[in-house]
Amino acid sequence: MDVIKRELKSMRARAELTQADMAEKLNVSLQSYERWEKDPQAIPIEKLNAIFGVFGTTFEEVFFKEEF
Repeated sequence: MDVIKRELKSMRARAELTQADMAEKLNVSLQSYERWEKDPQAIPIEKLNAIFGVFGTTFEEVFFKEEF
Protein backbone atom coordinates (compact mmCIF):
# COMPACT_ATOMS: atom_id res chain seq x y z
CA MET A 1 0.00 0.00 0.00
CA ASP A 2 2.95 2.35 0.49
CA VAL A 3 3.56 2.26 -3.26
CA ILE A 4 0.00 3.37 -3.96
CA LYS A 5 0.27 6.09 -1.32
CA ARG A 6 3.50 7.43 -2.84
CA GLU A 7 2.13 7.30 -6.37
CA LEU A 8 -1.08 9.14 -5.48
CA LYS A 9 0.86 11.94 -3.79
CA SER A 10 3.39 12.08 -6.61
CA MET A 11 0.79 12.27 -9.38
CA ARG A 12 -1.15 14.93 -7.49
CA ALA A 13 1.99 17.01 -6.96
CA ARG A 14 3.00 16.72 -10.64
CA ALA A 15 -0.48 17.90 -11.62
CA GLU A 16 -0.12 20.78 -9.14
CA LEU A 17 -3.36 19.81 -7.39
CA THR A 18 -4.09 20.10 -3.70
CA GLN A 19 -5.96 17.52 -1.70
CA ALA A 20 -8.90 19.95 -1.74
CA ASP A 21 -8.74 20.07 -5.55
CA MET A 22 -8.84 16.29 -5.72
CA ALA A 23 -11.74 16.08 -3.27
CA GLU A 24 -13.70 18.52 -5.42
CA LYS A 25 -12.94 16.66 -8.65
CA LEU A 26 -14.04 13.38 -7.04
CA ASN A 27 -17.09 14.90 -5.36
CA VAL A 28 -16.03 13.77 -1.89
CA SER A 29 -15.17 15.60 1.30
CA LEU A 30 -11.65 16.82 1.89
CA GLN A 31 -11.49 14.56 4.95
CA SER A 32 -12.30 11.51 2.82
CA TYR A 33 -9.58 12.28 0.30
CA GLU A 34 -7.03 13.01 3.03
CA ARG A 35 -7.84 9.66 4.63
CA TRP A 36 -7.46 7.88 1.30
CA GLU A 37 -3.98 9.30 0.72
CA LYS A 38 -2.95 8.15 4.18
CA ASP A 39 -4.64 4.75 3.91
CA PRO A 40 -5.23 3.64 0.29
CA GLN A 41 -6.98 0.48 1.55
CA ALA A 42 -9.90 2.74 2.52
CA ILE A 43 -10.49 3.84 -1.09
CA PRO A 44 -13.63 2.34 -2.65
CA ILE A 45 -12.68 0.63 -5.92
CA GLU A 46 -14.89 2.93 -8.02
CA LYS A 47 -13.16 5.96 -6.50
CA LEU A 48 -9.72 4.42 -7.10
CA ASN A 49 -10.55 4.28 -10.81
CA ALA A 50 -11.87 7.86 -10.67
CA ILE A 51 -8.68 9.10 -8.96
CA PHE A 52 -6.47 7.69 -11.68
CA GLY A 53 -8.94 9.01 -14.27
CA VAL A 54 -8.24 12.56 -13.04
CA PHE A 55 -4.68 12.00 -14.24
CA GLY A 56 -5.75 10.46 -17.55
CA THR A 57 -4.57 6.98 -16.66
CA THR A 58 -5.73 3.82 -14.93
CA PHE A 59 -4.54 1.87 -11.93
CA GLU A 60 -3.44 -0.92 -14.26
CA GLU A 61 -1.41 1.41 -16.50
CA VAL A 62 0.45 2.83 -13.51
CA PHE A 63 1.19 -0.38 -11.63
CA PHE A 64 1.26 -3.08 -14.28
CA LYS A 65 3.03 -1.37 -17.16
CA GLU A 66 5.58 -3.49 -18.93
CA GLU A 67 9.07 -2.15 -19.05
CA PHE A 68 11.08 -2.78 -22.19
